[in-house]
Amino acid sequence: AHGSQFMATQSHHIFIYSTTLYSRLAIGDAANRACVEIFEPATFLRHLRRAVDRHRKARADTLIHDRVCYWWPENPPREAWALPDRLTMSKYEGYARDQEYRFAFGTRRDMFDFEKITGLIVPEGYKYPQLALEPQAHRMKLVLGPLADCCRLVEPAGESPNVTT
Repeated sequence: AHGSQFMATQSHHIFIYSTTLYSRLAIGDAANRACVEIFEPATFLRHLRRAVDRHRKARADTLIHDRVCYWWPENPPREAWALPDRLTMSKYEGYARDQEYRFAFGTRRDMFDFEKITGLIVPEGYKYPQLALEPQAHRMKLVLGPLADCCRLVEPAGESPNVTT
């Protein structure tokens, strides 16, 4: 009747930029919604890597990117517990409809080192308290420059995906 919960030890030093692989995902007020299509992902990644490298606090050597893996209680992210980079790319199945692709980086060199995690053995039904991040300290503005060679603005369709579990 016990379980476990894990998080990256230095999670406050990880910055995540989320995108979706689902072009019809509707988020926010329809009147103010915009959709940017990344049609050349490798070029976009080069722009992003340069922007992270130029930022005074960010560490380009920690930049990772991948499709988010969604896990179910019956099928938890087994090996991810010891790998902060895998924890960063894992999310509970309740968010599967987002079909997320993430870009993440840190402000410390050893952010994603093996076993740089905090783990708890918890009683059944326990939920780790939601961490409150201070908005000003946990936002990082990156200047990527012109992106016409890899991105374009497209009309959002405004339809939610139909994800089966």
